[in-house]
Amino acid sequence: MSKDLQIGNKRFVYPSTGDIKWSEGATGWAVEVTNVLATVQGPQDILRTEAALTNGTSGNINGLKFDTGQVQQVSVKGYIKREYTTISGIPDEVESIIVDGAYNGAVFNITAKYIGDDVGVSVDVDNTGQFTYVAEDKTDTETLTIIFEAKAITV
Repeated sequence: MSKDLQIGNKRFVYPSTGDIKWSEGATGWAVEVTNVLATVQGPQDILRTEAALTNGTSGNINGLKFDTGQVQQVSVKGYIKREYTTISGIPDEVESIIVDGAYNGAVFNITAKYIGDDVGVSVDVDNTGQFTYVAEDKTDTETLTIIFEAKAITV
């Protein structure tokens, strides 16, 4: 006996073991489940990741890179935290960052929005899809960290 299954607003008659006509219902259901799961985590999405940055330098943000052969739009959310030495008495700084970007096949363009303390870090992306940073040199910095996650729309 087949089962009625629903994904979003689509209904499927899914076959039971022994059903003779099974391929159409099973294939339709599998395709729809795959499409729905891709909205949860797509092939170029990046789960929550933490990367160390270095005070007073620039470089790549480890783990924050997209395959430009697959990606056309990205949205990155996260925060940057600068912690100072205890002896300095300077309070830690936290800045939220939201980056939206588009890749047109040749150039990766982004817009970054920073909210909160000015931790002295800016981000950019090169045309290979690698995100980079420039960190201001702030005296008594003990650690500088970025925590991020990203969603991408692929071609």
